[in-house]
Amino acid sequence: MNFENAQYLKFLPAAVLPLIIYLIFRKKPDKLIFSSVYLLKNISEKVRIRTRFKDILLLLIRTLSIVALILFFAGPFKGEISSFDPSKRTVSVIYLDTSPSMSDEMNGSDKLTNASQNALRSIAGAEKNGIFYIFTSDTERKFKGGRSDAVKFISETERYGSERPFGDFLLLADSIFSSHNDVNKLLLVFTDGEINLDNSIAAEQDYYSRAVLFSSENEDDISIDSAGVLNGNELVFFLRSPSLNTALDVFADGQKIYSSPVEFTDRSTKPININAPSFTGPSLLINAQIKDASNISNNNYYLVIPRTESKNILIAGDTTSVTIKSISALINSENKSSLKTETADPKNLSSYRFEDFDAVFLTELPVVSSYLSSALKRYVSSGGSLFMTAGNNFNLNDYSSNLAPQLTLPQAEGYEDPGNSYFNIEISSPGHYIFKNVFDGNFKELSSVEIYTLYKFKAAGWNVIIKAGGYPLLIEKDVGAGKIMLMASGLEKTGSNIIENGIAVPIIFNTLSYLAGNEISESAVHTVGQKLKLDKIFAMVENSEQYYPGRHELSSEFLLQKEGFYNMIDPEGTILRTVAVNNEREKYPDNSKLLSEIFSDVIQSDEIDENTKLISPDKKLFSKHLLFLILILAAADIIIVRKM
Repeated sequence: MNFENAQYLKFLPAAVLPLIIYLIFRKKPDKLIFSSVYLLKNISEKVRIRTRFKDILLLLIRTLSIVALILFFAGPFKGEISSFDPSKRTVSVIYLDTSPSMSDEMNGSDKLTNASQNALRSIAGAEKNGIFYIFTSDTERKFKGGRSDAVKFISETERYGSERPFGDFLLLADSIFSSHNDVNKLLLVFTDGEINLDNSIAAEQDYYSRAVLFSSENEDDISIDSAGVLNGNELVFFLRSPSLNTALDVFADGQKIYSSPVEFTDRSTKPININAPSFTGPSLLINAQIKDASNISNNNYYLVIPRTESKNILIAGDTTSVTIKSISALINSENKSSLKTETADPKNLSSYRFEDFDAVFLTELPVVSSYLSSALKRYVSSGGSLFMTAGNNFNLNDYSSNLAPQLTLPQAEGYEDPGNSYFNIEISSPGHYIFKNVFDGNFKELSSVEIYTLYKFKAAGWNVIIKAGGYPLLIEKDVGAGKIMLMASGLEKTGSNIIENGIAVPIIFNTLSYLAGNEISESAVHTVGQKLKLDKIFAMVENSEQYYPGRHELSSEFLLQKEGFYNMIDPEGTILRTVAVNNEREKYPDNSKLLSEIFSDVIQSDEIDENTKLISPDKKLFSKHLLFLILILAAADIIIVRKM
């Protein structure tokens, strides 16, 4: 219960006035002396009871009359906001969540279908003169207009492969409402709660806001979260499932090259490695598909493997050390390897142009100048990969003053000495690329690997791949368009026995292949919602389509709308390159609780029926009821006074 004019409620204590007046002016009966009261005794008792009943009834009626009169002026109503006036035009700003998570199963279809049906029913039942602003997860798809066109817009809306920042939409809604005066203002959102919502966001409350939530019936969504290329000819797909198993089919240029069931056992993620076929064209188009009954959005992954030259790696360290010789011998022994190495003295790093290399491997960190730190920052930000170890010559002061601030590296808290013993290592991310074909994914600890020196780094925001003695040993983070891996110990004998240990050969080789191949996915794989730009004009044509001059749009940039393979074609019809476009892999938490704090009203979709009015707060006024009650009470007062 809410009130239009709540200030009148402060007069409610006046309801006790009838009682006060009654107590003040109540008369005591006069005493009369009779010779005999035998005949009057029964009559007197009946009159006394009747009079008391009349007084109590009148007292109650007059008290209720005062309360009803005060409530009448206060304007009680059932609803959420007092400024909503049924006599005014309503401006509705509507958000329909069309992101990938809305593909989850619900009521025999999916959440987006259910949300669209509710939106259609709500708009169709709204007043004819209402104004509707409609937005979706696609920032380019929006609507402003009347009821009939709004219904058509919702009917033609499809799922979209990414999610817009919800805070941007709230700011947009505030801007729209501020441009309208003397209207009802309604913010209506249809979502499953899995949206890009910041905890610091809050909606203005000078308008009515309602969110309708569509929950999944199960949590068994299986998806292909990512894919990569190792060493130029090996594919790895990372699949995720809460509990169910699936089957994976992989196609190369339309031909099936792999088909196998996938069992997740006790792990929710699983990497699948397969060999890519050789190809002679400019690129190889890979499409991976899984079977998933609960979600239809993340069942495909598109990947383009461009034909590339050998990857160049710069290895900095003592060229006479066992570490450098072992790594060089390792790469040279791999006949199929596309990696080429060049060794450098760390003291001469400033003379190298890092952009000429696909990865830079620093086996030790000597004195690092501000110039070198800036050069490494530019290299990583533009897409390069950097591996660093805290070896024998690790300079903590240079690291903290130059390198860490420039590259946003973790803070070093000092040195950890195991004493006369050593640290065993623990695998924190067994499904990582660098452990491919090294050991079983369930294997978490290696007691044969010994760490003798260890620097303690604060790994907040970094992916911890390996731990030693409970501390991060190998950590990873994407910086700009590139990647950085940091090892908290060295590869020399004084730091660890990694080089002498049996797992060093495949792990180091996989790490170098992983880092050098990082640029492949960046250049050929994109997500829905990104913009693709070139310095010259081109057309974006689906791989299965033929390019027709004049029919296809030419521009220097395109917003990627749907998943699949697309050819970038110049005006003359020459294919510049082929790119893959995937849906965004949403990792947003369920923000339903946060929505309940922001919105005036949050309801579950199963609480809605055909009679529910979502385009208004269903405001029910009680003024007429109170006026009728006041008249009834006044009439009752008059009748009782006259008849009794």
